[in-house]
Amino acid sequence: ESISHEIRTPMNAIIGFAQLLNYETNSRKDVKEFVNYINKSGNSLLLIIDNILDVSSLKSGVLNVYESKLILNELFKRVMDMFDHDTHEKDIAIVVDNKEETRDLIILTDGARLRKTLFQLVNNAIKFTEKGNITFGCFQNGDFLEFFVHDTGIGISDLDKDFVFNVFRKGSFKGEKLYGGTGLGLSIAKASIESMGGKIWLKSEEGIGTEVHFSLPFKLYSHTS
Repeated sequence: ESISHEIRTPMNAIIGFAQLLNYETNSRKDVKEFVNYINKSGNSLLLIIDNILDVSSLKSGVLNVYESKLILNELFKRVMDMFDHDTHEKDIAIVVDNKEETRDLIILTDGARLRKTLFQLVNNAIKFTEKGNITFGCFQNGDFLEFFVHDTGIGISDLDKDFVFNVFRKGSFKGEKLYGGTGLGLSIAKASIESMGGKIWLKSEEGIGTEVHFSLPFKLYSHTS
């Protein structure tokens, strides 16, 4: 039921705002806003579908990894651009802290899985943060690249910390505000990172915020790779 709702919500938004684009009375500002909502809903829907497909792979015990070159600076720019509209709707600022930016690294990794994992973690941070900052980036840590996403959101209880990486598990958040989601995101992120030879972990305090870190083997791309 949760997954059905999560699919229908962005689908209805895409259809609704696409229909609104037909009106000749729309201003350029209106059109831009409608297109932003369509893009946002399309990205949300794509992430949900990807997660459902990955759950099928998890059940079969196989998550395929396809390594190719990835420009690290372009990865962070793409994620930043994707969430620019979301942060304008809340009292939050999103900041890239790529400590390897000046090196302009080209790495060998499964770019699709890395992008989706980072997208999922930043998406979660925005979802559970009403004000403050969200910072994401990476740095070299020995033979690994360590990525991080920090937020000043609602945090995670000690009870939920033990379960957040479980399939279909969602936090038992207090208060009246309802948060969407399928409960798949972090479990898929964990499986993806581990299948790529890395690990993922988090630190969190209720009412203060959450830090999620994950590491991946640091492989520089070369033309012979």
